[in-house]
Amino acid sequence: MAVWLYNGDMNKIKEGDVFDFRYKPDVIKDIEGRWYNGYTSHCFDGQLIAREQDGGIILKDTYWNSNDGKSFTISEAKKLGVLTFKFNLEDVENAGNDVNKYYDEKDYFNFSTQHYCYERWVVKKGAKKSKEKMMQEVNNQIIKEHDKLKNCGRES
Repeated sequence: MAVWLYNGDMNKIKEGDVFDFRYKPDVIKDIEGRWYNGYTSHCFDGQLIAREQDGGIILKDTYWNSNDGKSFTISEAKKLGVLTFKFNLEDVENAGNDVNKYYDEKDYFNFSTQHYCYERWVVKKGAKKSKEKMMQEVNNQIIKEHDKLKNCGRES
């Protein structure tokens, strides 16, 4: 669901931008055995939010909902891994956990934290529910109920 791979002008990153972050393979190999036994995901979601700090932008991981979490400068993040833009916080609103039943994939994002222990979904502001997705869900329910009847031997 990522929109674009970030490799452009660093000045385009702004407050509230949310990125997926993945360490580069050579960085992971270098970390092995030195940092949390090589676990680059220990207390780290790999989901970074751009925040203004000291006149610049810092990228803060979402694992801890405080200032204690891992953070990077933009240049550190680019050196250590790959940033994939997801959305800006100003452009989305909270949605239910069943958002995938109503909206096209391009219109919603998983914004869960602590390795998905705290599930949270957001949808683009102004996104319209998809008739196709809702019809697909109705059809799935019909098939599910049909299978229940079939398994009970009640099918005529």
